[in-house]
Amino acid sequence: IIPMFLRNKFASLQPPSLILLLVFCLSGCCWLAEQELNDEPGVESENGDITYTLREIEYFLDIALGAEYGTSEFVKRWSGTITYEIKGSPTIKDRLTLKSVLREIKQLTKKRIRFREAEQNPEMTIWFVPVHDMSKYEPEYVEGNWGFFYIWWSDDKEIYKASILIGSDEPNQIQRNHLIREEVTQSLGLINDSWKYEESIFYQDWTEIQEFADIDEKLIKMLYSHTIAPGMTRKQAMDALMQNEGR
Repeated sequence: IIPMFLRNKFASLQPPSLILLLVFCLSGCCWLAEQELNDEPGVESENGDITYTLREIEYFLDIALGAEYGTSEFVKRWSGTITYEIKGSPTIKDRLTLKSVLREIKQLTKKRIRFREAEQNPEMTIWFVPVHDMSKYEPEYVEGNWGFFYIWWSDDKEIYKASILIGSDEPNQIQRNHLIREEVTQSLGLINDSWKYEESIFYQDWTEIQEFADIDEKLIKMLYSHTIAPGMTRKQAMDALMQNEGR
């Protein structure tokens, strides 16, 4: 039986200019304080040929800028090419799933971020290791979690490093496929979960979702659009997305 209680933990890393975020996910889920979304239609914002509804914009703000208590202060995201390395004991299907997810993300961001496998000094490390050994590979790992990610960002709020852990033993293949998709996606800067939208990869409760929902794709596109920039506050992001601009 998998316990279903979860929590977020924020920590600081010395020196003070370096900010560290720990979001640990049992079965890929995180707890956050949820704001009610306005489902009324009619308020839209354009981003190139993509149109966002108010419902989608508010969901983006909750996932990218939400937190368990209050809100996270700034938008955070990667830029350019992300080098990554796969370590541990992934199955062939694990590797195929990861490649598929990375390819989808590259397409959704219009190639504003790319992924390149590298064996030395990778910016993103994806570990496939037994659950009971996870703390050996990431000191901040919290016992009992099947999926875990840990990200670092700089003063300008650009993410530059990520450590992702996927349990190689307890979750089955279908569950690992889900965890790969969720943990990698959340490490992009979409760090929180929500009780809204059961079809979403960011759904709080345990699911075995194997593909992005339409609203998930919109969130990824928003975060890596020209409209949004790292370092934006919640208000700045809201104002930018609500503007009727095409880029």
